[in-house]
Amino acid sequence: MKHYESMNQTDRAAAVAVDVRDALPFPFSEQSRTLRMMRRMFRESQPDIDDSEFPLPNVSPELFDIMRGLVLFDTDDMTIFHGGRLDLGKDVPGKHWLLPAIVHSGDQSVPLHVVMSNIDFLHPDDDLSVYRDADFKVSLATETEIKLLAMKPEELELHDALSKGFVGKQIMVRPVTMGNLAFPYIQTPKDLATPAAVRGAIIKFAAFFGLGEQARQKVPSDLRPIYDEIKPTILDLHHFSISKPLSIQHNGNDNILVYNVYPKGDVWRMYQIMTRLPLEELEKLPNPTMRLDSACDNGMLFHDKGCDCHEQLLHALDLAKQEGGFVLHAPTHDGRGYGTALKMETELLKQGRRSAIYHTNDTQWDTKAAAKLLYGNAQWDIRTFYAPGLLLSELGFRNVSVVTDNAQKIHEMKMGAKGNVAIKRISTGTSESHQDDELSVHLNSKHNDARYFQDNISQ
Repeated sequence: MKHYESMNQTDRAAAVAVDVRDALPFPFSEQSRTLRMMRRMFRESQPDIDDSEFPLPNVSPELFDIMRGLVLFDTDDMTIFHGGRLDLGKDVPGKHWLLPAIVHSGDQSVPLHVVMSNIDFLHPDDDLSVYRDADFKVSLATETEIKLLAMKPEELELHDALSKGFVGKQIMVRPVTMGNLAFPYIQTPKDLATPAAVRGAIIKFAAFFGLGEQARQKVPSDLRPIYDEIKPTILDLHHFSISKPLSIQHNGNDNILVYNVYPKGDVWRMYQIMTRLPLEELEKLPNPTMRLDSACDNGMLFHDKGCDCHEQLLHALDLAKQEGGFVLHAPTHDGRGYGTALKMETELLKQGRRSAIYHTNDTQWDTKAAAKLLYGNAQWDIRTFYAPGLLLSELGFRNVSVVTDNAQKIHEMKMGAKGNVAIKRISTGTSESHQDDELSVHLNSKHNDARYFQDNISQ
């Protein structure tokens, strides 16, 4: 690979990307069940523009080539992506690696987050059989995404396990109930496989590492907690259906109501309204404050220290506790729309580590340059924000102040609202709060982009 010392990071990202594309490995088997399924999903996510109210994302034309380069293991039974190292901070012992996986159980597919301990770097050419070891201990995490988002870490079994006891040879498996594992493989509570299929998928994954019998003993037959987010529809709008709310504890004793919102035709397929007030009361407020929040699974669910996403969410939830505030969360926007499996590749580049595609990388890329390196300059962020604006309009809001630094969000929300909602913007202030730490490099790289407002850049 060439040296690009004379280039700035953005230009170097583009140049390296051009040189590496032809060298991408292709571990997907030609008859891969996962690849066939994803291609079908991709076709279904791209309706004729005349038939859809919602805009389509500007996806990298090399999406499936990139995805092939991120696959560690692929059979008709399961696909395991390379993933990446979790940075859980200096106070958390051990080394943790997040492996996204899709396991096929009968005629159903089950997305999984798998955390393996004691791994500093997983080489993309490794034969995973070297990790088959009877000394590994397998555990199950069943806390749903919304609980991991809203509750304090010390109140969660997953974080208790990671911060205290996840040392030695450990494999933790958690079913994904909502999220974006690898675009267009998007999961909502409505897509959950049957309890028997989920249990079978977890055991099948564990059996790959020689831990099938151990998993059979530890995985309960009753997995009811992961189905708590499936609620009946209480409101059917023209372009959205809204489910009966969940009541979730935030900061120990404050209840937050969470409404699952399912758009009819939007590729992102799900949003969540988080509010202290019932929806019928929230709609009547003259000028509520709102945070439009995108998912970040490694930051929000596992508390990775490489971003400020969880910090922003907690700030937004505190806002939601105040009368007049609410959060509109997009759980399928992880990795700027590309999903967790692809996002973890950019996390390795941010950390200055070798990655699945960039085997010799030793540069610490900023967050925007890492994304452009992987996806290309024009397609580094494929999220769309038209649906949130349309939702506000159909719910009857007339004035909303949106807490964001992303100008694209404001622009597309106004398009979706079609002039029916006066949308104003409030700065997040997050850049100022990180002027002297490592996150400032990544925050400023975003805010220096044309898609962001320029009044929130630390100098």
